[in-house]
Order: sequence, then C-alpha cells, then structure tokens
Amino acid sequence: MGVHLLLTDGLNDWPIDLWASHLDYARQAVGEWGFVIALVRLDDLDIARWQHFMDLCRKLHLTPLLRLATTLDPSAGWT
Repeated sequence: MGVHLLLTDGLNDWPIDLWASHLDYARQAVGEWGFVIALVRLDDLDIARWQHFMDLCRKLHLTPLLRLATTLDPSAGWT
C-alpha cells in the first residue's frame, strides 16, 4: 500500500521542518515499509533536502518512491 505525498504543489512547498509529521501520518496510513511517493521537480534538485526526506523515510520504516517532473510553465497557458 502507498500514499502520494504533497510536499509541494508546484508553486508552494511544505516547510521542511513539517516533513517529519507529514511522513508520520503517512506511516500510520500505509504501515511498516509502506510506499510514500514524492514529486521531485527539475528545479528542486537540492541533494541535502532530498537526503533529509530519505533519512526520514528510513527512520519511519517507509519505502520512498520519487516521481520525477518538469516545472510549471505559465507561458504555455497552464495553471
């Protein structure tokens, strides 16, 4: 079982200090070593930030899946 996290909506990010509680709720929903899916945008490739996410997943016994994405392009008329 798994859950798709919303650590970002493409414009706004959850503060990194709230990720632990966000992942704790996910852990309660999916159980030990359940899957959590996080969206990683092309403009959000900060290694330290994503290492923190991976460390939290390991600590909480979650299996992370990273969904790779491009960036929001308002000039294309997409909102």
